[in-house]
Amino acid sequence: MRHPDNSSLLTILSVWSLLWWSACDDPKKNEASPVQWQAQAPVGEGAAVYFSAGQYDHPRLVATISARGLENVAGFALRLRIDPLKWRFVEFRPASAWELRPRMAAAARDDLILLGIGVPADTGGTAFSDNPVGTLVMDVLDASPADLSFVTEKSAVLDHLGTPVSDVSFLGAGLVLTRAANP
Repeated sequence: MRHPDNSSLLTILSVWSLLWWSACDDPKKNEASPVQWQAQAPVGEGAAVYFSAGQYDHPRLVATISARGLENVAGFALRLRIDPLKWRFVEFRPASAWELRPRMAAAARDDLILLGIGVPADTGGTAFSDNPVGTLVMDVLDASPADLSFVTEKSAVLDHLGTPVSDVSFLGAGLVLTRAANP
């Protein structure tokens, strides 16, 4: 029977110890979060801008803003209200649903996030029927219930002529207590 040399044994022990330590990761990482992402689904047939999906993995939230019931959209001017003690804006990325590559701007200040995304108004616009507008990335500073809501009187959808579209619902979302955390 052949015995492994010391370098082979050392390699095996090194690999084993790496596997062992990676399996013994931070125990808090495997704990269930006390909150989960919950979005309001649009009800009825009307035009709406809403959060359609979200992935929350503390401390990062990646949420999709979608729209439906809209034709010939040139752009969106969205204002979101947040609790700055619970949320920190990271970035906003346009979705691939746009027929032309949109331009966008995003900024956060105090309790507001301002998002502007669109194409030149004379290009004909894009139809949105349950299509993503873009992806919002946030850091969750406090894993407790928190709303992410549109400021409806300051948010707008613009048509291919640059005119605000009327009768659009804006539906927010947020972090809510999980069933396990809410007996």
